[in-house]
Amino acid sequence: MAHIQDRWYRAARDGATGKILLNSRGKPVMEKTELYGKGMRYKVRYLDPDGEERSKSFPDKQKKRAEDFLIEVESDKREGKYVDPRAAQKTFKQVAENWILGQSSDPKTREVLRSRLESQIYPRFGKLPVGRIKPSTIREWLGYLDERKFSENYKSVLFNVLSGVLDSAVDDKLIRDNPCRAKTVRRPAGGSPKVVVWPEARVRKVRAGLGDRFSVIVPLAVGIMDVVDGVVGVSG
Repeated sequence: MAHIQDRWYRAARDGATGKILLNSRGKPVMEKTELYGKGMRYKVRYLDPDGEERSKSFPDKQKKRAEDFLIEVESDKREGKYVDPRAAQKTFKQVAENWILGQSSDPKTREVLRSRLESQIYPRFGKLPVGRIKPSTIREWLGYLDERKFSENYKSVLFNVLSGVLDSAVDDKLIRDNPCRAKTVRRPAGGSPKVVVWPEARVRKVRAGLGDRFSVIVPLAVGIMDVVDGVVGVSG
């Protein structure tokens, strides 16, 4: 049964009968334990979804925090959202190396992903337990990328890698939520550059400036088409 243990005090018992002593209000008389004043005072004990006993301790004067934690644990268990606090100690790099394995069987693709992780992500997140990565941690990292004046497209690529790793941590129930998806985190607005199609006059000038050997490149590149809104391909 889930409960909060006070390690500093316990109910006093009658030396003869062994019964708990009650005060004038009918409540147990409390006495100091041999642990009084040592270490954390409150220990929350509960069973995880697999039936194994878990615990978390809180210091003196923080009984309310202990009660709130117990309520949250029991609620998460009912809703299937329970996360073992010990699992959140896994480092970001451990999670990321496993995430890479599921992205592609192509060695070159994995090499590119690992390069991005090692250059701009591991230095900030690699040794951090995933449970300690907060939205504020993400915001600080994005500020660092801004200071380096990286392009929005590159920042977007890096952000997607980071978010993908943390999504996998959510799937594995190492953390409850992906901090990259917090409302206060600004996702870099990457995008494709605007494609400007050359007008007919420019296309013909470029083709005319190339030697016979290379002139075929132009019609292959622009395609063979009729005039459309004043922009043409090259024919014959």
